[in-house]
Amino acid sequence: MGIKKTLASLLVGAASFGLSEKVSGQYPLRLYNADQGGALNKITDYGDNCVLEETLVVGGTPQDVVINPWSGNPIVAHGAQNGRVVEYDKNNGQIVREYLVPDFVFGLAFSSQSGDLFVGSGLPDLPGEPGYGEVYRFDGQTGNSLGAFVDRQNSGVIDVPHDIEFGLDGNLYVLSPRTPVGIFKYDGDTGELIQPAPLIPVSGLPRWFTITP
Repeated sequence: MGIKKTLASLLVGAASFGLSEKVSGQYPLRLYNADQGGALNKITDYGDNCVLEETLVVGGTPQDVVINPWSGNPIVAHGAQNGRVVEYDKNNGQIVREYLVPDFVFGLAFSSQSGDLFVGSGLPDLPGEPGYGEVYRFDGQTGNSLGAFVDRQNSGVIDVPHDIEFGLDGNLYVLSPRTPVGIFKYDGDTGELIQPAPLIPVSGLPRWFTITP
């Protein structure tokens, strides 16, 4: 599992659903698309047309979906639904395992270096209680928890992470939805905050971002 050592450009999007995760980079290209109705759609893109292969009903309001590189199964973040992160069997939609995190979860990412799963979790600001953001790490093959990779003490000022991605430089990028809104950069090996201010300030209420070559 190698990774290029250059940082790519970042694309940032407003609040929306319908996020897709590519299963392969060649045609026919298979996608998993999570929609607001609690469905996970398996789609094949042949370049000139798209075919809906099947729909897995996963319930809730899916916020993000990634593909487990070890099993090929989709893993879904269920947002504010008790911090649920669920891996579903790609063939029958049955639950394979759940990854336990304490609070809201919106962003998921696999590291191409370690093959581990990273989950962004936290709470928004509440009366008399400031919000916080953390990123948890799970063994990519076994699903066992490896603890907090970015904990609230070294997370800086991020609120509930709305999205997380690993850059082509191997570092972790986290989208904070509240002041200061922007993308923060963390060391991909240690989880340490690299700089206290957003690497990329963003306006509005961004929901997701992606890194492109």
